Amino acid sequence: MTIFLFCSFIFFSPIINVLLPKIFEDINIVVWLIFYLLVVSFILRQTFYTKKIPQFNLWLFLILFFHVVVVISITWSGFYSYDVITLQRLFARVFVPFIIVFIAFNLVKGDRELNIIVTFAFASAIILSLISIYQVIFDLQMLFQRPDTNEIYRASGTFSNPNALAIYLVLLIPLILMGFENCIISKKFEFLTLLIISGGVLCTISRKGIGTALISFILFYILKRKWWKLVCLSLVVLIGIVILTTHGDMFTQRLSEKKFEKDLEGKTQMLLAGLTMFKQSPLIGHGYQGYYENFKKYFPLSVHNKYDAHNSYITVLANYGLLGFTFFLGILFFPLLKSWRAIKKNSKPFSAIGATSLISILTYMFNSYFAGGLLDFWPISIIFYSNVILIFSINRKKNSV
Repeated sequence: MTIFLFCSFIFFSPIINVLLPKIFEDINIVVWLIFYLLVVSFILRQTFYTKKIPQFNLWLFLILFFHVVVVISITWSGFYSYDVITLQRLFARVFVPFIIVFIAFNLVKGDRELNIIVTFAFASAIILSLISIYQVIFDLQMLFQRPDTNEIYRASGTFSNPNALAIYLVLLIPLILMGFENCIISKKFEFLTLLIISGGVLCTISRKGIGTALISFILFYILKRKWWKLVCLSLVVLIGIVILTTHGDMFTQRLSEKKFEKDLEGKTQMLLAGLTMFKQSPLIGHGYQGYYENFKKYFPLSVHNKYDAHNSYITVLANYGLLGFTFFLGILFFPLLKSWRAIKKNSKPFSAIGATSLISILTYMFNSYFAGGLLDFWPISIIFYSNVILIFSINRKKNSV
């Protein structure tokens, strides 16, 4: 029961959120009902079934300390207080991801739980990818997007942002590849599945999404020594590029050198502004949403009064200083080292879990450099944490690294 609620929440929330009723405009009743049922089910499970005290590890403490910094930084932000709206945002962005990863660490112990997680990830990726493809084919890209978007030709699935969908799908790719590797999903469906997911990512026309999707495939096949699959992937990518560049005007425009240089110049200026903010308060930063609120001071001619840094590292430095940045790097590099050690052990299926965790971290790190909003978007946070926690939770007594 608990594992099904867990998987329903982390893999199907983005789908349920747009298809089922909401209250107060943006709060989905079913999504949060699943979350609260999950918490209750987990408490009852630990109390009456396993009869064990929930465990922590170092990585969970790093996440906890980082989130504590985020919460207390409101006290020195100068722009926010602990009002109802801010607390609501903190609940979704800070409390929920931590509770989910804490539950995952104590819940996911072996093959049964892993098989269910992979199956749900597979279903979620297929549904979201097919919606993305459907939107492009029938010119329905704005179906679930914000009405003020300027990029109406990009599919976003059930998300309000095409980049968010692309990154979400990219984080599902290593789980699905592991599913095929460990025969959790029938290999009969491998080619069709990966083709659909790749199509879903391509329809977002997200440069970071397409790039990290390729990185996911290439790294997994290299780490698992699947050389012939790497050759097939190269051929498919080559054919896809030819088709898109000859028949996809929007795709070509977005990936053009002129567009890339313009975006790179703008992001470089925002990065430099963030470094200047960090130098002004290097230890604790400017507090919660510090970069966002101080944007206009550094870009007075911008049409935006408030704007994201589009770089998670700069966001953390500007908002939380070295205090938050230290924990943030620990969240990334500690499991990265453990994943690499697991891969070197070459113990199937644990090495596949190591590859899943390592690829999730590397693609998240890459996307974090080009997207500052990942820290505030809880569907991506919980997928990332849930992927990485597998390296700590699965067979942790037998495979301590």
